[in-house]
Amino acid sequence: PDTDLASIPVLRAMIDAAADEHMWAETYDKDLTPNNLFDVQAELAGAIARALERQLSAAELALVSEVPTENMAAYNAYLQGLQTYEEPGIYVGTPEDREAVTAFEEAVRLDPNFALAWAALATARIRAYCCDYEPEQSAAALEALDRARELQPGMLESELAWAEYLYRVKNEYGLALETLEPLRDQVAGNARALQLIAWLNRRLGHYDVAYRTLQAALETEPRNPSIYLHLIHYAWLVHDCRAAADYVDRLPSLAPEVRATRVREAEYELECNGDAKRAIDLLRNVDFSRDVSGIGVAIQAAWMARDDEFLLSRLGTEDLV
Repeated sequence: PDTDLASIPVLRAMIDAAADEHMWAETYDKDLTPNNLFDVQAELAGAIARALERQLSAAELALVSEVPTENMAAYNAYLQGLQTYEEPGIYVGTPEDREAVTAFEEAVRLDPNFALAWAALATARIRAYCCDYEPEQSAAALEALDRARELQPGMLESELAWAEYLYRVKNEYGLALETLEPLRDQVAGNARALQLIAWLNRRLGHYDVAYRTLQAALETEPRNPSIYLHLIHYAWLVHDCRAAADYVDRLPSLAPEVRATRVREAEYELECNGDAKRAIDLLRNVDFSRDVSGIGVAIQAAWMARDDEFLLSRLGTEDLV
């Protein structure tokens, strides 16, 4: 985000993830500048649609042509916030959520009419609430959400934030799903929305629906490591270990440095192969203070392998309370 945009020639390519083949590639002679950033975005969307022999609807054209803010410093802060809480392997209720809040607060400070940033701030505050469950954080989330709705009624990002509020603050999983039902057409191609729907269905015990929804999300963003991380977990939940093995094989190339990659690989070894020793080997260098989900997997692996030494050496007593 801190890079000089004017120095970046615009080059884009689209790849069929299943066949690993280029479907479309094009180089633009123009440079990316703060003044033409969103124009180039709309032009690229049109070029991709033509390559796929698809006509963009009026609503889709309006969406890609929309300028969310004319303040590039605000947009930069917004992108920094997205990069923080959308980083693969970052779980809700971690310090990164507070960092995202700070970035989005800066975005709306610089442009108080930046509706998209207000909606993102609402979501970040909802997730930060899961760190310490402070009522002030959830109340501030609703304030940000109200501002986003006031500035741009009907915006999908606002409705997703509301669904997350029902999910994470109120624990109303069924109600959150109901609020998203009228938006079915809008969420069909939105990976974030599909992941949220999958999480809600999992909470309700609808594992098959959750799994299929995540697979749909992967079709939308076939190189998104976060979706793979969840799919490994969901695949063994529905006893699809063959697919889980495929996801495990693909994940390291997409997110080799992400600590959650090792945790998911270890979980696969435990649940699909019953290989506790292999799971322990994968978890030896995982920082559990930054990955709470890894603690449960480590405890299960140690119990299955009867390896008390690993359990005590890798986990402090405070982790076991």
